[in-house]
Amino acid sequence: MKQKNEAGRKKQLIKISLKLFLIVFLLGTTGWLAKENDIGIKWIGVVYGDIGDSSGGSFGSGDESSTSSPEGGDLNGDEGDDSGYGDLDSGRETGSTGSTSSGGGYEGGQGGDGSPSWTGSCNQYSFSYGSVSPTTVTAGGTYTKKCNYGTSVNFDCVPTSAPSGSCSWTGWEGTSAVFSCVAGSESGTFPAYCETASGTSSNCCNSSNSIGSLTVQGSSSGGGGSDSSSCSASFSPTSITAPDTSYLTFSSTGDRLFASCGGPIEIPSGEYGLALTNHPFNFSETQTGIETCYFVPYKNGVQGTPCSASVEVKNTLYGTISKNDGTKIPNVTVNVRNGLGTVKTNSNGIFSKSLTTGTGFALNINESTLPSGWTSISAINNRSCHPGQKTYEYQYAGQNNFTGCGDDYSGSSWDLASDGAFDFVVTYPVSSDPTCSASWNPKGPIAVGETSTLRWASTGDAD
Repeated sequence: MKQKNEAGRKKQLIKISLKLFLIVFLLGTTGWLAKENDIGIKWIGVVYGDIGDSSGGSFGSGDESSTSSPEGGDLNGDEGDDSGYGDLDSGRETGSTGSTSSGGGYEGGQGGDGSPSWTGSCNQYSFSYGSVSPTTVTAGGTYTKKCNYGTSVNFDCVPTSAPSGSCSWTGWEGTSAVFSCVAGSESGTFPAYCETASGTSSNCCNSSNSIGSLTVQGSSSGGGGSDSSSCSASFSPTSITAPDTSYLTFSSTGDRLFASCGGPIEIPSGEYGLALTNHPFNFSETQTGIETCYFVPYKNGVQGTPCSASVEVKNTLYGTISKNDGTKIPNVTVNVRNGLGTVKTNSNGIFSKSLTTGTGFALNINESTLPSGWTSISAINNRSCHPGQKTYEYQYAGQNNFTGCGDDYSGSSWDLASDGAFDFVVTYPVSSDPTCSASWNPKGPIAVGETSTLRWASTGDAD
């Protein structure tokens, strides 16, 4: 009996050993490992994930919903099949990192050989231009951002990104996507971009194009603290008539000063020193309008109180008044209509008047100031749309608003390209029968040795 029991126990041990061997063998082939530490043995997960079925894997792990053990999920996610189809929210297609929580795998699985069905070829839009306006705002101020791709891009392709603060979609202006924006509270100059984004229902390609920058101005630290700063700037003189020169002077109490100028002469934003005295701005005849320079001081990285300076550069209109024989007529009054007063011709028959660029005006001769005997007046340089006129109508200083004949009551058919040719010709009659006169003084008789003087004159062109 004892021997039987011994034999039975041996058989049972052999069976148990075979079972254990089979378990170990099976566990080895499926990749299970055990780890021994201070508190014993615990399972740590599958080394390699299962092969994905025809639909591909999920979320970039072996399986997000199936936890292999309390210690974590699969170290490597499932491998997709040859269709290459992956979940958009996972890393299946690219093998990107999966979730380490909820039992998810530590690394995303590798996609198959085919192209992922959710990407395909994206829609690439060609960028044309973009802008932010204005380019300088105060903190919390509003500005507009526009992005033009030459066509009406699907709305979800163009994100509402903002160089500062936030932007919201307002609609299309032609083929420009328009965004209404509010600047943030942080001061400084921020790069601005027009972008398109992938991963949308419209399947756009990623792109980013620079459209300049936005400067946000805030208040200085104030209180006379160590970081407060200010600046001053001025033009002298503040009003000139081109061509002429005005002189810019500026200074700052900060340790950095950013400056820019806009108008007839453009100067890009940059650092041009903390102070400058009587820097000349030389304006040509065509450089008219308002020139403004802006300055933003900083001290220890804190923006101070901005300042600016402006000069008005007026435009000059010129003209002449002459007779039909070419003789210039002095002291003739010219009316500069639209409430702009009068001017007189000088000894050379020339008149001139300074006007702010864009000012509308019209010109005519005050006929009562002409020498008597004239028969007609001609404004000889009018547009061909208005032949034989004796006035210049619908003119604009420093501008050319002519577009063509058709509208007789606007600058579109009257405005001259140049303000230096408002010439008039006054016609006086010329006699066809010349006359002459002659006389002696004294007439005589005179004694021998005395003198008599002969005088003569003619209205003809030869004596």
